[in-house]
Amino acid sequence: MYAYLAAQLLLAVAGVEGIAAAGHEAEISHDGRALTVRYQAAPEISLRQVGYLAANRPGTAACIWTARLAVRRDVIGSDGPLAAFARPVQAGEAISGRRPGACMGARKAIEREAAARLGGTDALAAIASADRPQLVAELDSAR
Repeated sequence: MYAYLAAQLLLAVAGVEGIAAAGHEAEISHDGRALTVRYQAAPEISLRQVGYLAANRPGTAACIWTARLAVRRDVIGSDGPLAAFARPVQAGEAISGRRPGACMGARKAIEREAAARLGGTDALAAIASADRPQLVAELDSAR
């Protein structure tokens, strides 16, 4: 039982390693200053195993998973990073799924499915364009 709980904890911590982080960069001009805005996205995947696996018996184990895209915005000016504008960006709703069997065996397949369903650079570009009015408002309020 202890080994099972340790495996669950390991999956929760290391579940995202198989998916590379995506990035998007845009240049904007605000009040005559050129700013570079970087968006870094990485999927966050949560795995939960339900049912049981027994030796020499058919099991009912299934892996229930949820994933969301965690996006961070960084703004860089000519003087360096502008920490006041670096923040997480809301990036859509979570997706979920279910795979038969143990989570440990299905982890790579879940990571591939989550990456495909969450989008990629196109989804990140859409998030960046949706965040632009918010960023401009934040820059205007900081004057």
